[in-house]
Amino acid sequence: MAMSHRTKLLWASFAIGAVWAACVSLSVAQERREVAADDSPTVAAEADQADNSAPQRVAEIPADDFARLQAAVKPQKGESPWRDVPWLTNITEARRRALAEDKPLVIFTAADGSPLART
Repeated sequence: MAMSHRTKLLWASFAIGAVWAACVSLSVAQERREVAADDSPTVAAEADQADNSAPQRVAEIPADDFARLQAAVKPQKGESPWRDVPWLTNITEARRRALAEDKPLVIFTAADGSPLART
């Protein structure tokens, strides 16, 4: 029995989502390994000596490590190409523009409200 167009789209969406989730998972795991390898012995020793019953404090970041850590967490050029797309937030305007330019319309939503935090 042949699959319908809708079924094929659903399976393709599922596959893309699974690949995306795997990539994110691998990226996070790699970043954790890099951070663990870069941890200074002082921070690790302070964490080992901390009293578990007392409220935990985050160790201060040494000044010479701050620039390196800031550069690691700051978005890099080309890392998020979706930020360069001129997204529209008005669905009516987006529909008109998509029709005029003969392009598909992509609608992004979030399960817990608007992705633009306008719930």
